[in-house]
Formats: sequence, structure tokens, C-alpha cells
Amino acid sequence: MHAVVALGGDADPAHVRRALARAQLVIAADGGAAHVEAAGGVCDVIVGDQDSVPAASLDRARAAGADIREFPAAKDATDGELAVREALSRGATSITIVGALGGPRVDHLLANVGLLAHPDLRDVDATIEDAAHRIWLVGDASSWRGDAGDCVTLLAVGGDAHGVTTQGLRYPLRDGVLRHGSSLGVSNEMTGREAGFSVVRGSVLVIHERQSG
Repeated sequence: MHAVVALGGDADPAHVRRALARAQLVIAADGGAAHVEAAGGVCDVIVGDQDSVPAASLDRARAAGADIREFPAAKDATDGELAVREALSRGATSITIVGALGGPRVDHLLANVGLLAHPDLRDVDATIEDAAHRIWLVGDASSWRGDAGDCVTLLAVGGDAHGVTTQGLRYPLRDGVLRHGSSLGVSNEMTGREAGFSVVRGSVLVIHERQSG
């Protein structure tokens, strides 16, 4: 089952609408409910401390049948993590996270990206998306489609990544090493419509920035 998890960062309604069209389950973390509503969608579940969702949006979601799960402000997880865990508990096997980037809180942005390394997502196809970016974590191999000139960044996460071999990128690696904390993999570029890479040991965060919608 594919779930869309909407968080409270920046979100383009048209992009959210496209994401919702593929969803079998829609979960919002607090203010993410407003993004779903602005895109013409309906939440199945809204979780969080409800400090950033407009009361009117919450009332409309409740009237439409959304399951509202309120948590205290003082808790051991962000609303975003609660939303991802809720999706998993309801059987999601793949998750697209929207509204995870931008906004006034840099700490939340970093924590949202860090969710991709959550141990409960180890066997789940989880991505963060906005109108221009797709971000995901890879521990074996990955391939994707885009356009020549699209920017691709590969960053080692949680330690060095060994045996990295790329395909379809302007600056190739062949059995290379991406050091944790190094900027070696920043701002590579697709040479055609397909690209990919494999890693023998370690985890690599992929950031694909599309040059066109």
C-alpha cells in the first residue's frame, strides 16, 4: 500500500495533488493537513499536537471522516516521525513524504531528511519529494529517470560508503569511496534520461533536482 505523508514545511499544491493521485492512504502531520486540503485532497489520519494546523482545516477534515490523533507538545518524537510510524502501522509498504523541506525550522528540515534512515523504514520504499526534488536513501543500488542536466548529489550517511559505482553521471565513480562528511558527491549531473549507482558497503543519500517539472 502506498501512503502519502504530508508535513508542515513548504509545499506546492500542484505537486501535492500529483502525489495524492497515487495514494492509497493519506496521513498528515499537524500543519500538513492544510497542504492536503489546499491540493483538494482528504486526510485519512491527522497526527500531532495540532499547534500549526488551522482550526477550520481540522474541523473540515474531522467532518470528512479523518481520524484525528492528538499528542502532547512535550513528546519524544516529531509530528513527522509520528506520521511516518502511523503509515507503517496501517500497512504502508511505500511512502512519499511531502512538505518536509523549507519552512522556518531548519531543525525540522534536517530531522525530516533524517527520517529516511529510521530503522523501521529499512525495507520500505520511502522518498521525500517537492516540486523540484526527490530524496531517498540507498544501501545497495538504485536507478532513476530524469533529464540531461538534472543535478544529482550523493552523500554518505552514517559512515563512509565503499564500492560506489555510478552510471549516467557526468563525473563518474568506479568502485569509489564517499567519505562521511565529504562534499565529493555534491552537484553531479545526469548525462541522459537515466542514471543510477550501486554501493557495496554503507548508505548513500540521493538528492535528485529536476531542471524541469
